[in-house]
Amino acid sequence: MSPGQYATLEKLISQFEQVMVSLKLQDQWFHGAGSLLGSLQHHDLIPWDDDADVCAHLRYRQRIQQALKNLWPKFGTEIDSAMGEEFLQSYRKFSLGHIYPLTYRPFGKHWYPAPRRPISFLKTFYSTNKQYYSSHSYSHALEKVIVAKYMDCGRLAERYAFVHRCPIPEEERGNTPLGFCDEHLVDGSGRSVHKIRTVLDPEEMTIPLFTVRHELFKCPREILCKAIY
Repeated sequence: MSPGQYATLEKLISQFEQVMVSLKLQDQWFHGAGSLLGSLQHHDLIPWDDDADVCAHLRYRQRIQQALKNLWPKFGTEIDSAMGEEFLQSYRKFSLGHIYPLTYRPFGKHWYPAPRRPISFLKTFYSTNKQYYSSHSYSHALEKVIVAKYMDCGRLAERYAFVHRCPIPEEERGNTPLGFCDEHLVDGSGRSVHKIRTVLDPEEMTIPLFTVRHELFKCPREILCKAIY
């Protein structure tokens, strides 16, 4: 994605957020699919992605579509439906407990709403068995079908920075029932570019999905333990 395309996509997400605020639905939408994956993996868009994915409950469909009419064709919508305790999108089912209450996650220079259990949510989108990444099979810039490309995860880590999730030290957790996680953006040399503390359920912190762990990077707590023992 070129810098110009990235800037345009940033603007579109910001415009969508403003629309949701104007409708007083700022707490009823969230990043999903590729955008949520980008936040988990890169704290930003997936470098080879070219669109943004946002979700909202079906009950708000007409209000949102009416508000977005003046912005078409920049925005495209897909209709999903909620059935009881499950959120249904075509052939996928989502547990509402994995989505609500929403939290916020870093995305580029901003923080946007995200499912409470993002890893569990994404497991319904993407295979947990494949050890490679693929590009889109459709180009939004060219508006046509293209041939998807596949690459081993390890090779991508040499070129792109990936997030490494580290549980925070026990003495910093306090009595809060929330789980906190230090997310390090690690570059191809194994260096931590930045660290952001996020809210993440403890059982999701150690799941080795939707990221690439650099062999040279260790969580600070792991390094301390090795030094002591």
